[in-house]
Amino acid sequence: MLIYIRQVLKVWPTVTLLLLAFVAASLVREQDYFLDSYVADNTWKVLVALIILPTLFWVVKRRQCFLDEFAYYSNTFAFGLFTAGVLTTYIFSRLYGRQEFWQAVLEDNFVRHFKDVAEEVVELLGYSLILIATLELLLLARRIYLTRQTSPLTSLLTYPAVN
Repeated sequence: MLIYIRQVLKVWPTVTLLLLAFVAASLVREQDYFLDSYVADNTWKVLVALIILPTLFWVVKRRQCFLDEFAYYSNTFAFGLFTAGVLTTYIFSRLYGRQEFWQAVLEDNFVRHFKDVAEEVVELLGYSLILIATLELLLLARRIYLTRQTSPLTSLLTYPAVN
């Protein structure tokens, strides 16, 4: 969806590139067990670096364009959902999945599998929020694209120009 928004609809290309890099890096990070087992230890770190570093370079190089686009994106429902998904996945699930917490709650009945399942379910919730946020962004980008097609003057006044 993010590639479609960036390449076809051409709405907020710098912001969508950064979001795409984040989602791709998250996908690689989730495959760390497979990569460590079948490729080499810490392969995921190299792959994430290969995704994130060029993207950050590009965003910094086009920082004014990014800031203009982000000013609009940050005021959308999609941004709120995406932020909630990131916070749920990367902050809350880690806190919720702490072994000390589950040992205190379950005491003598502590089973690590239960803790792992609870943490993974919260991560899945976070990733679901990110997916819904991306869908919401797609719908918004489609409205912006259609507005630009029907009234170029209105789109220049309402949304930042795409280079």
